Amino acid sequence: MTPAPGLSEYRRLFAAYATALLGTGIAVVGLSLLAFDMAGDDAANVIATALSIKVSAYVVTPSIAAALTANLPKKPMLIAFDLIRAGAILALPFTTTVTHLYFAVLVFTVASAAFTTSYQTVVPQLLPDPDAYARALSKSRIANELENAASPLAAAALLLVLSFKGLFVAAMAAFLISAVLLLAIRLPPPLMAPRGKPGSLFLRGPRLLFTTPAFRGLLPLHLAAAAATAMVMVNTVVLVQGRFGLDGRATAIALAAFGLG
Repeated sequence: MTPAPGLSEYRRLFAAYATALLGTGIAVVGLSLLAFDMAGDDAANVIATALSIKVSAYVVTPSIAAALTANLPKKPMLIAFDLIRAGAILALPFTTTVTHLYFAVLVFTVASAAFTTSYQTVVPQLLPDPDAYARALSKSRIANELENAASPLAAAALLLVLSFKGLFVAAMAAFLISAVLLLAIRLPPPLMAPRGKPGSLFLRGPRLLFTTPAFRGLLPLHLAAAAATAMVMVNTVVLVQGRFGLDGRATAIALAAFGLG
């Protein structure tokens, strides 16, 4: 049976999304190793600050991006965000100060958050059937969970033949592949977003989060999971390479073990 046009385009879109996820995970491993190379035993402070910037950008960017880009064509935007991420990642190996590193992380995270927002906007247009859309959401969630283990394992394999700075080149390549996959996709024109004041559009998402009963429990659950994840992401490289004197491959394997868990 020939798949519906929307389903065929969604599969290509999901392939681009998953490829970019892999690149993001490899870049995170590279960031941990770069922080240790720059700051040694103080790498935990550098990583904690970088992750704080990342989380803040992910909280603020989606509402702003959704309001500003609602009526813009999504395909060129998705490609542009991939190219911005590729450029930000490629800049990381050349950073000479922690400030430069933080700026590159900020640019990368803003582009990633905007990419995810645009992706989530397009999927229901391609899959208007509620069951198909629910399956697509499940696939996205599974891809995110698998990335926690697959990316560090891929990074560990790459470190057998590359220096840790080579991880950023591999991550950049993943984003370029994602952009190429997007070039072959035909996306529907954007739906006209409801008009309103910019402030109300920016706050629509947070308002729904706190006023919808089914969503209220998500915040404490995510905070609890994030607290444990933050401890692992911040301290792994310091413990593995600083205290135990192991190499970058061991850090990647430790992060993969956490992802599998």
